[in-house]
Order: sequence, then C-alpha cells, then structure tokens
Amino acid sequence: MKIKADLKQKGSISFRVIGIALAVVIGLAVGYAAFQTILNTIGTLLGYLIPILTITVTVVFIWGVISYILSARSGERKKEVRNLIIWGLIGLFVVIAMWWLAVTSAFYFVKR
Repeated sequence: MKIKADLKQKGSISFRVIGIALAVVIGLAVGYAAFQTILNTIGTLLGYLIPILTITVTVVFIWGVISYILSARSGERKKEVRNLIIWGLIGLFVVIAMWWLAVTSAFYFVKR
C-alpha cells in the first residue's frame, strides 16, 4: 500500500514538472509582445478591481468597528464582530499586497 502511495505521489510531481515546462515553452512560443499584452490587460483589470476591493474591505472594517462599539454588552455578539474586524484587516492587507504586486510588476515588465 505504501509503495503505491509513493508512486502516485512521484507521478503527481512529474506531471507538475511537465505542466510547468509546457507552460514555459508555450510562453516562449507566444513571444514577448503577447506577454506584454497579457500583462497590460491584467494591469488594467487590477486597476479597476483594486479600488473596488479597497472600498469594500474598508466598509467591512468600519462596519465591524461600529458594530463592536454598539455591541458593548453582548459577549457573544462581540466575538462575532471581532472576527469581522480581523477579516477586514486581513482583506485590507491582501488588497494592499495585490496593489503593491501590480505596481511592482508594471514597473519591471511594462514598457513606458
């Protein structure tokens, strides 16, 4: 049984390596101009998506803070609202990281 599991895992790794190699070969075949076009399209989409996500996450965070203040007496509700605040902060961190990644990749990969 253990040998079959090891073989399955090694086969899975080899398929991953083949998939990555195939993606690299296709990427090289597509060429640099197409790669630039793809990056520009992703950058445009992120340019629209990041402000929307930032506003949404900020509203969730502020809603959590207001709800926390208003639920001062309810212990169970306070725990739920605390989780909402934590998820709002995590979401804000993810959106800022995504924005930073978009700006950094645009700086290095997109022609000006």
